[in-house]
Formats: sequence, structure tokens, C-alpha cells
Amino acid sequence: MADFNFKVTYKFTRCYPKISDAKRPAKDTVNLEFDSEPSEYEIEAKVKDWVCQLQRDVMDDIDCEIEFQEIVKVRKLKVVKGYF
Repeated sequence: MADFNFKVTYKFTRCYPKISDAKRPAKDTVNLEFDSEPSEYEIEAKVKDWVCQLQRDVMDDIDCEIEFQEIVKVRKLKVVKGYF
């Protein structure tokens, strides 16, 4: 279990080329986990990887293009360990 969990809010643009070429701004969140305390660069790199994976797995199927813009907010989540 990773000891460092973060909820990251990021901005991205999306475009549906067959419908219109207008890029629409959007905001979303993703929960990330790390084994050690990450730097801002590591968090941003993992979010960019997440967006690229989303583009490959989902957006290509619906003919939508998305592009990472920036990280809006990073919140560290409290890790609660339980015993079973």
C-alpha cells in the first residue's frame, strides 16, 4: 500500500474534430498514489501520463482529442491503515 496519496485537480482542453474544431476547456480530478514523497514535477508527470493513457484508451474510440493544460490544485489525502 502506498503511503502518499494525492487528489489532483487539473485542467485540460478537449476537441471533437468531427463536430467542431473549437477546443473546450474542462477540469477533472484524479487520485494518485506514490511510494515516497513526490515532487511537483513527479506529480505533474504522472498526471500527464494519466491524460495520455486516457487519450489512447478512451478518447480515440469516440474521436475526441484531449490535451493537458495545468494542475489547479493538489491535496494530500490522509492514509488510514486498518487491520484485518
